[in-house]
Amino acid sequence: MTDVIMIPLTKLVEGKDNVRRSNRKGGVAELAASIKALGLLQSIVVKETGKGKFAVIAGGRRLRALRMLAKTGDVEKSALIPCRVISGDDNATELSLAENVQRQDLAIHEELAAFQVLVDAGEGPESIAARFGVSPQHVARRLKLARVSPRLIEALKRREVTIDQLAALAVIDDHAAQERAFFDAPGWARSPERLRAQVTQAHVPETDKLARFVGLDEYQSAGGAVVSDLFAETEDNTRYFADRDLLTRLAAAKLEPLAEQARVEGWAWVEIAIDGVAWTQFPDRIREHRRDFSEDERAEHDRLLAQLDATEDEAEIEKIEAAIDAMAASEWDAREVALAGAIITLSHTGEPKVERGLVKADDAKALKSLRRKFAKTHASHPADEKDAEDAAAAAAARGPRLPAKLVDELMAHKTLALRTEIATKPDLALRLLGSRLN
Repeated sequence: MTDVIMIPLTKLVEGKDNVRRSNRKGGVAELAASIKALGLLQSIVVKETGKGKFAVIAGGRRLRALRMLAKTGDVEKSALIPCRVISGDDNATELSLAENVQRQDLAIHEELAAFQVLVDAGEGPESIAARFGVSPQHVARRLKLARVSPRLIEALKRREVTIDQLAALAVIDDHAAQERAFFDAPGWARSPERLRAQVTQAHVPETDKLARFVGLDEYQSAGGAVVSDLFAETEDNTRYFADRDLLTRLAAAKLEPLAEQARVEGWAWVEIAIDGVAWTQFPDRIREHRRDFSEDERAEHDRLLAQLDATEDEAEIEKIEAAIDAMAASEWDAREVALAGAIITLSHTGEPKVERGLVKADDAKALKSLRRKFAKTHASHPADEKDAEDAAAAAAARGPRLPAKLVDELMAHKTLALRTEIATKPDLALRLLGSRLN
């Protein structure tokens, strides 16, 4: 093999003796960025073709990267490229195979250390990414891994920890916590998922109902720290609220106005339960009752229903429905309210809600006694019961209380549901057909 000589880029062609056949375009853009920033660090091995051209035996990716730079104007199309020319006596295939087989990739811990050295020298992630043809996110991830516990880096060198495990631990910056999560766990509990769950168990993910309710801006304004998971598989990096206690205090303060409003309603007790309602603590629950209409209210209700059936205007329909809903207001029995309470909590989507009418075990006996007393009083006035039955019969005789449009829509849904059910159950359909034929 000769010494290095300079050959114009236009005289270089891809050689048939190059053993690399697959993934010929992989990494070309990244290599082009590196050559643009640092120059060609390794010469190309070529062989004369006898036509004034030189076939590339080893360095096909470098040739494609140089052509890419020439196309974008970053290098001259006829730029001189350092090449080693092999003679006809040399085995071109053997040389190409040797370069590809004998090459050893950089170890991951060496790559991490190299990126950290560049940053320590004043290079920014964006600049490093541009020079080496990788994404800024790739650089940020490598730098994040480079800052994990030195003990874990040593374990990475010994191949005792994988890069995925290291990524899971890198979600937090606490070296002691990282080491405890990995080294104190048995081998079967060191999956990336388990490790990530271990180091973030005291954190609150941004998708949690508590984080949604408080909001990122309010949390950070109160001095809360946020941790990002650069290795999340979603497009947006998953973020964690690191201070659960602060987040809980902010949520409680934000729910306090709802609690105060509930206290004004006269409940025996009102509590804030951010994590949800422990239903087993409440053996009973009271319900609100729909109040009875006066004669004037009943007439107005019937008038609104008739008006709803007659109109086709969407705005008018919405207005009438709102008026009907306002008339259908319900009310709580004040005697029961004195024995029950309300809990202010959050839905799974982070929306505040009030659970009213909950009865604690200590008050369940008193509520049962109150209901028995009411039942006895009701039973001792049969005339009142007869009047109520007569009133109900009279109301039923006046016709349906639902708008005709709503009845038609409900019937359509009923028919569609029956069709769907029969279509999914051939045995039922066959029985129904048989009954019709009989």
